[in-house]
Amino acid sequence: MLKHFPVLIILLFAFVLSSCTDDGELKVNNQTSGVLQLTVAGQTAELDAQQSFSKKWELSKTIFSAEEKEVAISGEGLFKREFETTVKVKAGEKKTVNIDPDAGVIRVENLSSSTNINEIYLSPSSEQYWGSNALSGFLPPNYYIMWRVSPGDWDVKIVDENNQEYYAYQQTVYVDQMLVLRYNPSEQSNFAPAQDRKASGG
Repeated sequence: MLKHFPVLIILLFAFVLSSCTDDGELKVNNQTSGVLQLTVAGQTAELDAQQSFSKKWELSKTIFSAEEKEVAISGEGLFKREFETTVKVKAGEKKTVNIDPDAGVIRVENLSSSTNINEIYLSPSSEQYWGSNALSGFLPPNYYIMWRVSPGDWDVKIVDENNQEYYAYQQTVYVDQMLVLRYNPSEQSNFAPAQDRKASGG
């Protein structure tokens, strides 16, 4: 029996050193209140508000070490600016990444019966210039358009197809929330004729 003892030790040592496989898991949580477009290691997914995405990799593991895999994560969402990061996923472990909101949204609705909106200007209330027209075309009746913006106070100016100007000043945008501004000259509206407090351009 003793003469086989060294062989048993060698076999035991080889067993200890031998590697096995174990899953490494990554879970990405959409912590925002809107849709999130996500790419994880080249795989794309669309996550609704508060939804999660999980992915596993088969990785090698011994008692002394565990394989790690670098995973690229990128995306953007309604309340999340474009982002890109890299995390390490380890064999036998679960890595969780939370995607938190960092922006708000301004939504302008044209509720008029027959009037197009030809120009829309968005400007932080602290700025003295309107900047450039945010519309690439025009906004017809019963349509809306949205912009992702930084939280804070904003001024919004619209110009309709009759070259009439309407304003909504000091509109507060919060992180992870949508500010809805409605234009309808014939009914109650968030926009009203007013003195233009800012210079063009900028």
